[in-house]
Amino acid sequence: MEKYHDVDLELAMGDYAVFDLSRYPYWHEKLSVIQQTFDKKTPRRPLEWWFNRRDRVQWATFWTAFIVFILTLVFGLTSSVTGIMQVLIAYHSNN
Repeated sequence: MEKYHDVDLELAMGDYAVFDLSRYPYWHEKLSVIQQTFDKKTPRRPLEWWFNRRDRVQWATFWTAFIVFILTLVFGLTSSVTGIMQVLIAYHSNN
């Protein structure tokens, strides 16, 4: 990867790729262990979630929920600050 930055390694791992391990009689056992380990691994960091596109529905669901969460925080904070400002202005205008 250091030598070829523009190579898309996930292109070969799409839904259309066929993983027929029976074509590899010598490496079958080791390749099946590697494939099982790869399939069981779940992303842990946001950057890993961004690049993990093995399950497109899970990827889209995670990022949709993440964006909704961030927007909820932003609008909730904005609403709270403006509410506090309104209370303070109303309190000071009565005095």
